Amino acid sequence: MKKRILMVTLFSLACFVTLSFTNNVKAAFFSDLESWGVVTKDGENNYKLKEEHVGLGSEGKGQDIIVKSGENIIFDLNGKKLTNYTAGCEVIKVEQGGSLTIKDSSGKNAEVSLGEGSTYCVISNRGTLTIEGGKYTTNLDNNGVVENFGTLNIKGGEFSLTSTSSNHSTIFNEKDSILNITGGTFTTKSDHSVISNKGNLTMTGGSVSASRTSSTNYLVDNMGILKIGGETSIKNGDSSAAAIGNIPMEANGPVTGTIEISGGKLESKYNLVTTNGGKVIITGGDLKTTEDGYAVVNNGGDLEVSNGNITAEKSSSGAIYVSGEAKVNVTGGTISAPESNYDVYIVNPDKAKVEVAENSGRVAIKNDVKGYAVFKTADGKEINGKYSDIKFIVKINDEEVKDYLELVIGEKSDISAKAYLKGYELVEQIKLTSKDSKIATFEDGKIKGVEKGETTLTLQLGDKTQDIKVTVVEAKAKDNTPKTGMTDYTIYISLVVALVALGGIYTVKKLVK
Repeated sequence: MKKRILMVTLFSLACFVTLSFTNNVKAAFFSDLESWGVVTKDGENNYKLKEEHVGLGSEGKGQDIIVKSGENIIFDLNGKKLTNYTAGCEVIKVEQGGSLTIKDSSGKNAEVSLGEGSTYCVISNRGTLTIEGGKYTTNLDNNGVVENFGTLNIKGGEFSLTSTSSNHSTIFNEKDSILNITGGTFTTKSDHSVISNKGNLTMTGGSVSASRTSSTNYLVDNMGILKIGGETSIKNGDSSAAAIGNIPMEANGPVTGTIEISGGKLESKYNLVTTNGGKVIITGGDLKTTEDGYAVVNNGGDLEVSNGNITAEKSSSGAIYVSGEAKVNVTGGTISAPESNYDVYIVNPDKAKVEVAENSGRVAIKNDVKGYAVFKTADGKEINGKYSDIKFIVKINDEEVKDYLELVIGEKSDISAKAYLKGYELVEQIKLTSKDSKIATFEDGKIKGVEKGETTLTLQLGDKTQDIKVTVVEAKAKDNTPKTGMTDYTIYISLVVALVALGGIYTVKKLVK
């Protein structure tokens, strides 16, 4: 967001001075407007615009309107056009402590806009402003439409910035300010965001879009707290820039914004939600990309998903992209990239921490990341992890082998090897090799002692290897059973039976493993 922060106090002072001394017109409070015949009064605080008032270049037929502290005004545009009288002033300004509600009883989208040469926005608010209807627009390069420094409630109306080279957002919400949007349409033709939020923005309705094919800025950029839910619609067109995202509060500063999505429909041809830090929390809503883009790009931020539909219809590489020191915790919802072999794509598994609940999405890790992979489990799941965390279990004749195995020359024994990761049995086959096949060899799921000596049995799956020492011995008269290394000692029990009647002693020695 390249929005230039203006010196509001100086503009307000210049505005007041100009109104007070130009053509003997003083500051245009509503009491003044009534006495000048600009508005009619209906009730204590209800005012209606009497006729079209176009200010600049029209010999003072319009007025700059100021709502002062302590006033609580309801202003009906009555289907009329209204522009500012002074180039350095807003069309309407609400001072701190003032309250203004703007509506249009005619339903004809009364237009509030800036005259040529204006140097400030259409409306600024430092008090409490509620907009229920009307059309608010500018085609100038250096002006936004509405700038909020207080509490702004938008329930309806059309808000548009039609300059393709403007360096302002259509709606700007300052730090610590409150903006509630329950209706209205918001658009821009410029490279800049439609809505820029540094404060607290809650959207439960309204429609945000832009007519631009090339942009580096989001439709909605966030540096504070952004909450999206209800019937909100955010739709990005041909622009390759994402629809919404967190950006630094200050140039080169850290990204600390929070985006919470609980409902609404968010759609983009390409990337939809992007963050290079901060937090994104998704508890509902429909998020969708329609071309080869990610629904969520998380570069070093914190992503939590517990519900909602996250879909990348034509993406060849997943619906969620994870890189850097990102944190991802998916406990629910549906993540889907139907034209990809996976739904969540992790670039830096050595730095990122990713947990995806079963049935929420398929996970993949970048192919050339050494030591990591996605594994299939015996019960049909896919899990990601390190090869070094894999545990091998080898059994000889159904008895587990640890690190030592004794075989008998000429005898064949059943051998099985399985891999486990995070408690899951993997379907990947383990490669078994004998360092010296002249001593021990494999054949049809069996291991055979060939000749007396020692060798090493090596198990390998990807980067994971494990060695088991193998000793082959000659057959024994009373015991040719392979020893598995489960114990490293032999217990002898001597049973001495005194046979008094025979006058001798008979000793029995029994080998017990």
